[in-house]
Amino acid sequence: MSKWDWIHAGLEAAAYTEAQAARRNLEAMRTASEIESARRLLLEAMKNFVFDISRDIQMVEEQIPTAPLQTYIVSKLLDQRFSDSGLSADLFPDFQDKEYVFQTQKKLSEVIE
Repeated sequence: MSKWDWIHAGLEAAAYTEAQAARRNLEAMRTASEIESARRLLLEAMKNFVFDISRDIQMVEEQIPTAPLQTYIVSKLLDQRFSDSGLSADLFPDFQDKEYVFQTQKKLSEVIE
C-alpha cells in the first residue's frame, strides 16, 4: 500500500467515526424530542383533567339549594377522583396553572362544606 492509500484509509475511518457520532447525536435529539412531545401531551391531559373537575364542581355547586345531599355526594366523588389522580400544583410549570389547581381544590373543599 502506498503512502496515499494509507492516508485515504485513515480519512475514511475518520469520516466513518464522525458519521457514526453524528448518527448517535441525531438519535439522541430524536429521543429528546419524543420525550418533550410526550411531556407536553401529558401536561395537556393533566390540564384538561383539572379543567373538567373545575367545570363539574361549578355545575354541582349550582344544585346546592335544590339537592344538598346529592350535591355533597357528587362533590365528595369529585374530590376523591381529584385526590386519586395524584395531581398537585407542583406538577405544573406555569404559575397560572398552579393557581388554577389551587383554586379548584379550594372550590372542592368549599362545596363539600
